Amino acid sequence: MVKYLVLALMSCILFLACSTSKTLRRAEQPKEICIYEIDDLILESKLEYMEKCYANVLAHKPPESPCEFKMFDAVERRYGLSYDAKNVHRVADELFFPVVFKKVHTLVKTDLSVRERVRTRFKNSKQLERYYLKLYSFHVHH
Repeated sequence: MVKYLVLALMSCILFLACSTSKTLRRAEQPKEICIYEIDDLILESKLEYMEKCYANVLAHKPPESPCEFKMFDAVERRYGLSYDAKNVHRVADELFFPVVFKKVHTLVKTDLSVRERVRTRFKNSKQLERYYLKLYSFHVHH
């Protein structure tokens, strides 16, 4: 009996842990445009950014890391202490995407398969950046 109770309790804890963890999904997009390697790179970077820089600022908690300080400083200077979620999303886009696009450009330069697909789907790097910013903006997914 105790064994079943412990098993049930562990199942509940596991379920709660999985249900509260933040996961991001690839955005729906036409298959002829989709480049999964870029999507995955952006999503992994975004999840890391949300955990390290974004979450505490969004929750109005005191910043702890240098990344949080940078984001909080930008939000506070622009919007004051009465900022809202839309303000945080806007600043997050401005701080996150230039960094992640450097990673994307490195991936395009180093992975021949990705480079060929980018060349056939986008006219230039600015078009690629606009496409992925629109797809994975903090405004869109929160």
